[in-house]
Amino acid sequence: MIGPTQFATSNRFHAARPEEGEAPPAPERAFADWLAEELRARGITVSGLRAEDFGWSVLLRSESYNLRIECGARDQAMTQWAAYVVAQPPLLLRIFRMVETRKQVERLSAALAKVMKSLNAGEEPARER
Repeated sequence: MIGPTQFATSNRFHAARPEEGEAPPAPERAFADWLAEELRARGITVSGLRAEDFGWSVLLRSESYNLRIECGARDQAMTQWAAYVVAQPPLLLRIFRMVETRKQVERLSAALAKVMKSLNAGEEPARER
């Protein structure tokens, strides 16, 4: 299950400059680090970060399935940011509907919306399904 995509606009991550040969760009890593810290401050257990070809995954603690927030820049200038929650149970649990992810995704999506709103300096973040 995938939660709604949350959007924000900010140039605050430009202080981090990419090192030669580093991919993805350092501003995206700075955004993922910031997002992880904001989630921790709200009582959400972050278990790590993982680089992806589209940006970064903020890995979250879950007992029975993969749970993460995918995040990255939406533009080359790295001022438009997007993030969404992904809950990915193992195939057999999905086939037999043995795990409920909706409530967890909704709870985390609500927390993510607040985090992204804080990045927008008080502006209401746009939401997209």
